[in-house]
Amino acid sequence: ARAAAEQEWVRVMSSDKRASVLFPSQPDKVETVSRKSPAGRIDTRIARYERDGALLTINETQLPSAAVRFASNDRILRNAVEGVLGKHYAKKLSVDKTKVSGAPAVVLRYLVPDYDEEDHPGYRGIAIAFIVDGHLYIVNSILTKEDPKAQAKQEKLLGSIQVHK
Repeated sequence: ARAAAEQEWVRVMSSDKRASVLFPSQPDKVETVSRKSPAGRIDTRIARYERDGALLTINETQLPSAAVRFASNDRILRNAVEGVLGKHYAKKLSVDKTKVSGAPAVVLRYLVPDYDEEDHPGYRGIAIAFIVDGHLYIVNSILTKEDPKAQAKQEKLLGSIQVHK
């Protein structure tokens, strides 16, 4: 049965087909969120999978050309990290610079509070942000159960990121 379970994972492409990850199934929801910024309107497309102790998302943002021209990759990635932390009211555990298929990237490990139980240590989150051709991608995973299966999903998701030429 294990082999069958392994095969169920689905490769989810970004809309520009430049980046992809594996999800346990097709996303439950895909939406586009717009916000205004000094550099113009910014659209972010979010594909989300949520169940069984795991929330997995891949976000894709077309960076405004001004941001691409004037902000360093480091700064864009730092802003991405701050965005993830802010959105989830999370506590940063670590941020490591890395590369994803040669693209500049960071790996953020963080802790999300559990509002239902004050004594609960919180949920572990890992996000990987990377930049390809003026697009910012954030692959994010939050484990809502301390469950080896959920952790295996998180590791598989993070290990499955591909950049397509």
